Amino acid sequence: MTLKEMYFEIARRTEEDIVIKDNQKISDSTQAILNKYLTSINYAYRKIALDKRLFLTKETVTLENGRANTDYLNEEFGELLKIVDTDGSNLKYCMEDGDNEILVDTSSSEVVVYYYYLPKRLEDLSDEPQFPADVDDMILCFFAAYDYLAQEGDEEQKAQNQLILYNDKYDGIRRRAGRTKYVRQ
Repeated sequence: MTLKEMYFEIARRTEEDIVIKDNQKISDSTQAILNKYLTSINYAYRKIALDKRLFLTKETVTLENGRANTDYLNEEFGELLKIVDTDGSNLKYCMEDGDNEILVDTSSSEVVVYYYYLPKRLEDLSDEPQFPADVDDMILCFFAAYDYLAQEGDEEQKAQNQLILYNDKYDGIRRRAGRTKYVRQ
């Protein structure tokens, strides 16, 4: 489902009139609505991705004084799964909550970091969420419709209905792998 298709689905659920035509400027009133939708869509997209650990990657990292900095990873770091030596053996490491530095217990200069990452925010009308096949893109529409209706304040029951749909989809998403075990030294 493209971002444009999501906008129309959310507009249907929130009973908003929006007009998006190719190669035409979007009116200020429609753009204001779309901005609210987009903020909610991206919030939910990234929250679901991290909470359910949907996007996993591995990357070879060069250590500096036994440390790796998550700011220099190719993807936006979400959560560490494990670190292995280049021969595949698990390594002990320490990472303080909220810190972007990982101290790795190894004499090697390179390690392989397995981590969950945050997907890139949706921006263009043709952008699509990159969820795994078992995650329905409609979950983003449900959340955005809920958030929009809750902010508007006069559609509490409609907002709650969208939240129920969101929660049902959210609860149905299988969480990937186990929690990271931080090894303190």
